[in-house]
Amino acid sequence: MPAKRTPKPEGFHVADSPFSALYETGRVPSVQETKMIQELLVEKKAYLAHLNSKVPKRRTGKKFPRELRLQLDYTRRFIKFHQALIAPWRRLPVEIMSEIFLFTLEVDDDKYWDDDRWGTLLVCKICSAWRAIALRTPSLWNV
Repeated sequence: MPAKRTPKPEGFHVADSPFSALYETGRVPSVQETKMIQELLVEKKAYLAHLNSKVPKRRTGKKFPRELRLQLDYTRRFIKFHQALIAPWRRLPVEIMSEIFLFTLEVDDDKYWDDDRWGTLLVCKICSAWRAIALRTPSLWNV
């Protein structure tokens, strides 16, 4: 069981992660780093299950303690952040990502966007890594 630590009221921050440099640089984690992140996730998921077991059931009438709510939120965000670091798309070559982005332009449906460039702009808003790839793909902008 991880050491008991009260999370900051404002929640999880990238700086709280031992792998914050991966996020800040957009670098793909090495095989060893991926293994370490996976091990960390196993620990945090077990801790989340422990926290969830402490959540009062609605029928009991017990109050949901603020500290428990903060710990749950912090742990969920921590897990989500680290899952994103080892997401499979991060290992895709830039060329493949560019091709995938080009397919977003081929969606011919007004319910998604009314301007052909809107799809490109949406891709640019996902994260800095996707924005960098989109900006280096001139054919996305030649609509």
